[in-house]
Amino acid sequence: MKLYNIKDMDRFMDIVESCNGGITLKLNDREIVDVNNEAAVNLLRAMRPEKATVEVKAENADDTMRFVEYMLSAV
Repeated sequence: MKLYNIKDMDRFMDIVESCNGGITLKLNDREIVDVNNEAAVNLLRAMRPEKATVEVKAENADDTMRFVEYMLSAV
């Protein structure tokens, strides 16, 4: 699933941390497997995700729904 314009990075990271399965983020041409890794979080913040497209892959279907709800609430 692709997310656009992540404006509330703190809320986005709260969702990532609440996930039960693995989360993979693809940022432009870079893939980050462990999003709970501090270096990965710093890279995500440095890329200015509010202006980037982030592809999120969740192993758990419930986690995917968390991101869908996040995007719907941002509208």
